[in-house]
Amino acid sequence: MEQNTSCNELNIQNDVSEKSIVIAKKGNRYVAWSVDALSSAERKAVYQTAKSIPGMGGAKYSNFIFISGLNGSYSGMTITSDKIIFDKPSDWSFFATGTYKKSSAEANTASITNKAQPITYPVIVNYYKDSVTSPNDADHFLGTENLGEFEANDTITLNGTQLDAFKPEGYLSGVQQGEIPYVVVKGEGNVINVLYKAETFGVIVNYYKDSVTSPNDANHFLGTENLGEFEANDTITLNGTQLDAFKPEGYLSGVQQGEIPYVVVKGEGNVINVLYIVEEEEIPDEDPPLTPPEEEIPDEEPPLAPPKTGDAALPLTLAILMALMAAGGYIFRKKAE
Repeated sequence: MEQNTSCNELNIQNDVSEKSIVIAKKGNRYVAWSVDALSSAERKAVYQTAKSIPGMGGAKYSNFIFISGLNGSYSGMTITSDKIIFDKPSDWSFFATGTYKKSSAEANTASITNKAQPITYPVIVNYYKDSVTSPNDADHFLGTENLGEFEANDTITLNGTQLDAFKPEGYLSGVQQGEIPYVVVKGEGNVINVLYKAETFGVIVNYYKDSVTSPNDANHFLGTENLGEFEANDTITLNGTQLDAFKPEGYLSGVQQGEIPYVVVKGEGNVINVLYIVEEEEIPDEDPPLTPPEEEIPDEEPPLAPPKTGDAALPLTLAILMALMAAGGYIFRKKAE
């Protein structure tokens, strides 16, 4: 027998080799339905098989009600030729379905097989952008999706709808992380991570000498450098190494053309041009006209140097002699009178 969960209807089998048997719980009662009426021994065989199924909760034989037949109804169950329809599925808890062979009680006992529902484990998918971190990281974590219950060793490869369940605008489709397919393990730790990367665009640099023309112009075009992938609205200012990547001899360092910094746009047209111009030789100026030398104007006459010590007595002597001469003339005039 195989354990099941609630549903609106359940397909049944009714052929020569095998026929369906269904056990469903409503309240504290277990309803065991079969295509054919079962003997007492067959009922006990069904009970012994059913009570060993996980989830039966130690059901007692006295709690079982056995019904049989097609095209009828019983307490909210409608049986047709190929299915059982439940009027209110929420009132029922399905525990087991299986098949039996109706030939004799001995054969029936042998043919009722225990196909109990294997233990299952929940699997969830966590979605991130830019980087896989943790559900506590609001900058990267986007949300969680519950994939349902799976048996151990089941394999899971997410489809396109599941991968893009939380896809942000401007990002590429989600990528399932880790080993693909994911292999379900026992326990509660079955988590599949999906990562979204921002959409990026290639940027190249074209190098020219003398004039920016086109890559088809061999006289001016020098080469191309691939800068890599960038997101829209990223800004780029080339450094010295990038500017001089194709610098010809005799030319000045390259100059980035257009707006600086360059702003990356969506699409394939992200091209930065660099231009080299010829380094001009320095031409010396003509010799200036000769000018006559300026006429030297002598300095003012220097003050007379003081007389030497040996010459200091001469003026004094002359003064004394002149005074004596004057006095002597006066005396001589008096005598003559």
